[in-house]
Amino acid sequence: MSFRRRRNLNSERELIQKKTWTKWINSYLKKGQHPDKLVEDLFVDLQDGIIFMELLQVLCPDDPALKPARGNPARYQRIHKIENLNKVLSFLKSKDVQLVNIGSEDIIAGTPHLTLGLIWSLIYYLQIGEVEGADSKNAKAALLRWCQMKTDGYANVAVKDFTKSWQSGLAFNALIHKHRPDLVNFDELDPNDAKGNLQHAFDIAESALGIDSLLDASDVLDYPDDKVIMTYLMAYYNYFNKMKEADITGQRIRNFVDFQKETRQDIEKYEQMVTELLKWVKWKTKILDGRDFPNNLKAMQGCLDEFKMYHRQEKPPKIKEKSDLHAHLFNLRTKLTANSREGYTPPEELLLSSVETAWDVLERAEKDRASAIRVELQRLELLEQMAARFRKKASLRAAWVRDTKSMLSDQSFGNDLGEVVASKKKEEAIQTDVKTYGERFRVLSNISSDLNVQNYYEKDEIA
Repeated sequence: MSFRRRRNLNSERELIQKKTWTKWINSYLKKGQHPDKLVEDLFVDLQDGIIFMELLQVLCPDDPALKPARGNPARYQRIHKIENLNKVLSFLKSKDVQLVNIGSEDIIAGTPHLTLGLIWSLIYYLQIGEVEGADSKNAKAALLRWCQMKTDGYANVAVKDFTKSWQSGLAFNALIHKHRPDLVNFDELDPNDAKGNLQHAFDIAESALGIDSLLDASDVLDYPDDKVIMTYLMAYYNYFNKMKEADITGQRIRNFVDFQKETRQDIEKYEQMVTELLKWVKWKTKILDGRDFPNNLKAMQGCLDEFKMYHRQEKPPKIKEKSDLHAHLFNLRTKLTANSREGYTPPEELLLSSVETAWDVLERAEKDRASAIRVELQRLELLEQMAARFRKKASLRAAWVRDTKSMLSDQSFGNDLGEVVASKKKEEAIQTDVKTYGERFRVLSNISSDLNVQNYYEKDEIA
């Protein structure tokens, strides 16, 4: 390349850098305290250092703002400008921005390549250096890896550098499509229409994403400058990285909302489980406390069978429910602790201690009912034995009465003295027997009375 050609190329790149970085600086100044105070001539407007100070305040909002020299900037003398620029350069050095052969005098003099060099150092170290995985030595490589990763797999796109790889305009469109496929129909782009592709990407970026058009299509087509293209691509990186952070934040919010919802459901489930279990325990305790037993042995045996069935079938699932209740509350509290959330304390009436207290009452009622059933069964068994004895004795007494009546109904005393005497003796024997059986009938009456007093279920038949 001839000296003249090289000089013309450097001149063109210098003009593109000046134009691009003027737009870049103004895009940040619009976010500052004086959005109407913008750069018109880069090499002139930076000379007093005030623009630099306002730019750094936007780029580094967490750092104390640099205070300009006293006085009216319109009447600044050289010493004031040097003071301001020295503050700027000192601040940049504190941020590990490498400044090679650049001093405040160079900026005041408006030396183009040094002024542009200072701005590039600022962009490189304060912006490109913030790319994930970047440091002062490999920031450019980190940005290139990001671009390659985001454009991988797109037809006719092969990002290898920050110059020719972007001239077709497809790579810019691929970056947008990767993050916002709703904005770009990548398959409809014409690989041969570089200018149209570039303009399409720049227009979409500005109108839909709010990324200032730092470049013109001709800047990329005619004199692709890596520093200029990197500056523009950092706007893409910042925007999409914030979108990623917003997605992450949104996901965290969704996770928080989901966690709160799940926690509320777990609490409601616990309280419902306790309420239903306590309701059953109190209902069952009332039943077990009841002593309205049936008045016959067979039905009472049915009560015993029901009580055994309660122990074998009805109670075991409730024991499991109580165990599940403990486990559910433990898991709920563990999850709250693991997520650094405030612990859960149930209302007093729904505490596990309330469940245990009610359960103790239930088991005492069980014990008392088991004892009452045994006592009642023993009583009814004795009554059945007494009733059986009564029936046996009553049957014998009824047979005696029938036989006695039959003998008394015989009015034949005989035809001779011997037969009369025999009849007389028979009558005397009957009278003696009646006296003896009187005591036996009293015993039978006493048994009947006892059965009646103890409410034997067939007392009416016996009486």
